Amino acid sequence: MLIANVSASRPICKASGGSITTTIESGVTYIYHTYSGSSAFNVTKKGHVDFSLLGGGGSGASGLAGSRGYGGGGGGGVLTAIRNLVSINSHSVIVGSGAARRVAGSTPGNGYTGGSSIFNGLGAIGGGGGAADSNGGSGGSGGGAGCLQNSAGIRTGGSGSQGNKGGNAPSTSGFLKIGGGGGGGRGGAGGNGSVTSTRGIGGSGGAGSTVMFIGFAAGGGGGVGNDSSGSGGGGGATSAIRSTNSGDATNGSGSGGARPNLQTGFSGAGGNGKVVIRRIK
Repeated sequence: MLIANVSASRPICKASGGSITTTIESGVTYIYHTYSGSSAFNVTKKGHVDFSLLGGGGSGASGLAGSRGYGGGGGGGVLTAIRNLVSINSHSVIVGSGAARRVAGSTPGNGYTGGSSIFNGLGAIGGGGGAADSNGGSGGSGGGAGCLQNSAGIRTGGSGSQGNKGGNAPSTSGFLKIGGGGGGGRGGAGGNGSVTSTRGIGGSGGAGSTVMFIGFAAGGGGGVGNDSSGSGGGGGATSAIRSTNSGDATNGSGSGGARPNLQTGFSGAGGNGKVVIRRIK
């Protein structure tokens, strides 16, 4: 079997930084630089690198148990670059943090947007926050919309510029039931919340997907209904009904909304982002 001389077709970069691993793929030796926190990529010889950026996940909305359905947070955006030229320099690597938990209180609150991951002038946008009673927040993937019981008008999920949109929250006019939308994920849109005269159902978080060099990541968090929590998608956290909190997300995914009994409850935090840079040895 013939193996192409990959190194002959691209200038080889020499650099240090991050957590370093070495692999052989199709006869070519690659060095991977993985960043779970912000740092630097120190280039001593310019050349081509490949990389993937994963933004931090958004957090779900939260508030007191009662009249609102809370949306789940959206998964972080993803950006992948192949044969990107880097110059001799100490290049900043910014890894987006997952959005903070939204603590419940007397006033329901929207979730927060995740942080963006940035390298060499390119960026992966953080996931959008879930909403308490409005349209979902926009982001890499959008946050789920929230709703108020017995309220007319559909609230729409946030848009996803590097992923998928969040789920909608339904019109609840004539109903005392609620259903927040799920956050969008890299692999699919968030599920819509729904209501009937007897049930309020939160939408599921959008699916995650396999991200080059990183693995499976960037799912959406579940939305909250009266009677059913939306499940998280691919690292996204399932929402919580009448419990202390929803769990934290992982791998750039969004957290679920939370509808606890106590003002001390909270939605989970979004999953932290990641940056992985690959170069030929």
